[in-house]
Amino acid sequence: MSPLLAIAAAGLATALAWPLTRWLGRGAGWPLAALYLLGAVALLPQISLLGSGSPARVLHLPWVPARGWTLDLVADPTGLLFAMLALVIGAIVLIYSSSYLDRTIPDAATGVGRRIQHYGFFQLMTLFTVSMLGLVLTDSLVLLFICWELTSLASFALIANSGRTAFPAALRTLTVTFVGGLVLLAAVVAIWLRTGTTSISQALAHEVWATDPGFTVAVAVAVAVAAFTKSAQFPFHFWLPDAMAATTPVSAYL
Repeated sequence: MSPLLAIAAAGLATALAWPLTRWLGRGAGWPLAALYLLGAVALLPQISLLGSGSPARVLHLPWVPARGWTLDLVADPTGLLFAMLALVIGAIVLIYSSSYLDRTIPDAATGVGRRIQHYGFFQLMTLFTVSMLGLVLTDSLVLLFICWELTSLASFALIANSGRTAFPAALRTLTVTFVGGLVLLAAVVAIWLRTGTTSISQALAHEVWATDPGFTVAVAVAVAVAAFTKSAQFPFHFWLPDAMAATTPVSAYL
């Protein structure tokens, strides 16, 4: 249940971001950060279980019964590490944002002062977080791809929302990560067709990886290319410096 509770906490933050922004303005960062930290606390029991040697358990939630699709969540060590990073660093960024937003700063391109607005910021930040949590805590190929694309859209919107001069950088970021998403989609479909399952753990346990080295290499290359685009690794590294055109909280979180 720990992964579900963590995602639920971030999802609640996403749902409350707009009304809290209207009520508290930039001060909405504080209660939203508290929800992030509650999500991190919810993961602690699972971290303790893994530390004691207990295996990671997959949680199956009905999603599209007619197709037999489920929302599969799993808290393995790698997923827990990145989930904690997303929640704890996200909370720090939200707290910092409560003081940073609604200030006038000089535009890097024109030198003219521009006002950093809080409207839309918290909604996009919380959507970005819940997408990241779904990405690192899922055991479903379908949910992994959906959350992968949601992080791309959210990061694009966060950068573009930082001002007119940041839009070209946001567009380059979206283009690179979108191409990587298409490569990932090809890998996901290939795995699904060859293994007959959308479960990541079951797909990885399939015999095809040992019996068909050509298929294994092709999928590994596709997944690596997709991961390189998402994490700004060479030769797709140029989008991350571009993203620094965004406001400081956005740049820090990216």
